[in-house]
Amino acid sequence: MVKYHLKRVAAPRTWKITRKSSVFIARPLPGRGSLRLGMPLSTWLKEKLGICSTTSEVSYLIRNNKVLVNQKAPKSHKVPVSLFDVISIPEAKQHFRVVLTKGGYLGSIPITEKESTKKIVKLISKSTLKAGKVHLNFSDGTNLLHDGKLEISTGDSAVLDFKENKILETFKLDKGSVVFFASGSHIAELGIVDSVSGKKAVVKIGDYSKEVEVKSLLVVGKKEPALTIRRDSNGS
Repeated sequence: MVKYHLKRVAAPRTWKITRKSSVFIARPLPGRGSLRLGMPLSTWLKEKLGICSTTSEVSYLIRNNKVLVNQKAPKSHKVPVSLFDVISIPEAKQHFRVVLTKGGYLGSIPITEKESTKKIVKLISKSTLKAGKVHLNFSDGTNLLHDGKLEISTGDSAVLDFKENKILETFKLDKGSVVFFASGSHIAELGIVDSVSGKKAVVKIGDYSKEVEVKSLLVVGKKEPALTIRRDSNGS
């Protein structure tokens, strides 16, 4: 059964919102990512970015194509905006990437127009279809068909250009890769993979190494993050 409402007190802690300002808050539409790592567009514009004060103002921006999510015009204020997604305000030439901050809270950072068409996603499954086509299913709900020549395995990551709807680069979950912790005690931190064995990986975090579950990791680059994903990362 689909739930249409969400009480503020029951919202995920990752949202880091005021709990007692009102009873309810918009619930994001299902289909893209998890509730833990994604908030509805209206919450981003009102409570995180401070661009709007009311849902009516958000709806006005949507109706007039004054706000974009991953370079596409949203149709509802409840469209989920999740980890590494991009919110753009074309007229103001402003672009914001959704990130995880220290402590594991959802936040945003300003990015350049050049980066505003790209995001990093994790491959969660793949299947071979007729005529050698390969169906790729990514962590944010994106699905792509490929000719089968792309070398990418489950657990690897890719840089997507959602304006051109194509893969620009791939990163293997392998020794030397830069990874981002999307969950766990080291959430929002970066590390370097030392080794991978099945569902476990040894990751160097600062001056020490730790064995962690692969499912908590997202490969974000080879020697450094390929895109700006933290306030202290420059991308490339």
